[in-house]
Amino acid sequence: MTRAWLDRMRQRESMMRKIEKSLLCCLLGFFIFAWVDGAGAEEELAGMYPGYPVEFDVQGIIDSKGRERLVVNDCTFALGTETVFHTPSGIAGIGSFPVGSRVGLLLAADRHVRSVWLLGPATSGQRSQDPPHQENGVWRN
Repeated sequence: MTRAWLDRMRQRESMMRKIEKSLLCCLLGFFIFAWVDGAGAEEELAGMYPGYPVEFDVQGIIDSKGRERLVVNDCTFALGTETVFHTPSGIAGIGSFPVGSRVGLLLAADRHVRSVWLLGPATSGQRSQDPPHQENGVWRN
């Protein structure tokens, strides 16, 4: 009985080592994939336009805009006198950013917008700057 018990224990130890090795290989493969995939995404975004940041504090679509505020993805952000607007061709004004444009924002510590970066043109399904109104009994945006 002692010999049979020792054989079973050795088999269990062997099986546990195989499981541990398999899990380590899977975990190592996952980390290598995540590292390679993440590096590719940074290179892709950094190469989007020269001088653009790799990461933004906020990315989204402009819902509406004004002189002192910008609404992106239904969140309002305060614009300051020092807010800089960037397009692929250089620094521009807020007029170069129509409603529906895809943008990236860099925020200051007080949550004011430091800079706005144009990431994509206005979409065909952009929202109107006019407030919602009723036409023939149907609400329009």
